[in-house]
Amino acid sequence: MIQKNWRPCWTRARRLPPGAGEELRRARNHCARLLALAEGAHHDDLPLVTQQVPGLVSDYEAAIAPAGLEEARELKRRMVAQLCAISESAHDIVEAEREQRRDALAARGQHLERRLGGTPLRAVP
Repeated sequence: MIQKNWRPCWTRARRLPPGAGEELRRARNHCARLLALAEGAHHDDLPLVTQQVPGLVSDYEAAIAPAGLEEARELKRRMVAQLCAISESAHDIVEAEREQRRDALAARGQHLERRLGGTPLRAVP
């Protein structure tokens, strides 16, 4: 359900500012990683992308439609900047979560080594 409303807003956003396609693609990918992280479980930061991104794009579309050329250009620039700011925050959230998971795995590994009498855990060939 989240993806249903979320994907079209990025398609609409990419149509608005010419020349910002790569920047918006990267922003979308960062936000998609947060969605993937939260898949199957609640994540407190999920509304950042599930609500803010579609709402932001819709609001900018409405503001751009009647705007003159210069105003529309400035509105598009601000929309891209705000979407990129959201995506950077999503990226930071995902990276912090990954680091927490790595730390938890390392702690578990140390615990197991202690329980196994100091025998280092080796990868299975």
